Amino acid sequence: MGYQNIIKSFLTNLFILLLTVILLFMVGEVSLRIYHYFKYPGKVPEAVLEFHLDDRLGWRATENYRFKGILNDADMKPYHVEMETNQYGFRVFGNLNSPKKKIMVIGDSLTQASAVSNSKTYYGIINQTLPVEVFAYGCGGYGTLQEYLILDEYVDMIKPDIIIWQFCTNDFINNDYELELNSTRNNNGTRRPYLSSDGKIIYAVPTRYKTISFIREHVNPHSKLSAFIFKRVDRLLAHYTKDITVENDIASQGADHPGFKRAARLTNKLMQMVRQRTPNTRIIVFCGDGGLPFYEEVKKISAQNHMEFIDGIPQAIREANKPGNTTYAEDKAHWNELGHKIVAEKISEYLTKSKIIN
Repeated sequence: MGYQNIIKSFLTNLFILLLTVILLFMVGEVSLRIYHYFKYPGKVPEAVLEFHLDDRLGWRATENYRFKGILNDADMKPYHVEMETNQYGFRVFGNLNSPKKKIMVIGDSLTQASAVSNSKTYYGIINQTLPVEVFAYGCGGYGTLQEYLILDEYVDMIKPDIIIWQFCTNDFINNDYELELNSTRNNNGTRRPYLSSDGKIIYAVPTRYKTISFIREHVNPHSKLSAFIFKRVDRLLAHYTKDITVENDIASQGADHPGFKRAARLTNKLMQMVRQRTPNTRIIVFCGDGGLPFYEEVKKISAQNHMEFIDGIPQAIREANKPGNTTYAEDKAHWNELGHKIVAEKISEYLTKSKIIN
């Protein structure tokens, strides 16, 4: 009888514990949704973020997104930002019927440019200062395959004369499942498409644990609190494991790192797909940062696929970055208005000196 009482007490306490956790989770979920409702009045739930989940892309830039507010640069100087996207998620979307040359810009978070107003982005400046129509799409965390899928989705609508492709060194990590699995710096734990070695597109969540994979793929899309918790955990892991992430191994081994070699082959295949999709379009590539061996590999891949490469952009941003006159936003990873201005100047100089734009 005593044994039965112990079991009964244990089950009762376990039930109370589970019920308490469920109730706390429900209170947290409701509270977070109420907070978003009042902070972002009139917006659909997804529009409180700059991106939302998508079956084909993994996630995409939120359509009809609007933000007005004050942000800080890396020197903690405040400045006003007005960010918006159109019905397709583009930051800038020119006139499709214009006689001017059309430029399609594709990239990741550096091109999504959440830290600056539309008119202050590098492509917004180009759109205002050169006789062109610009169509610019960027989304945080994107790899080259996701960017290719955006190209595939909109290129026939836009029919660009020129494509500007913004690379980042973390693209190699995001293009390869094994590298992303072993990265805490460039792994956002979200389901994304990968190009397999046989050329097929597969989808996976870059985590070793099936339970976490299930939650991220099936619970996070429907729970604001779950997504919020995982995002904070990811940031903590990135901070405390920064010395044991795969990027450090690549930095020490360079281009001989086996995973980097594999990622470079995949990235080259993806840019071959870009070239095949737009065989007669002039494609111009630039890197937003200059880490090795990534930077030199982008130059090599560009040449192999008959794409032009603008050299020196990350170097120009770093050289201009001085105390009291920073080129970076508060996170010290993305560009502020000055950083975007420098990028615009470098691209404009290339376009005009090469007589691509008269």
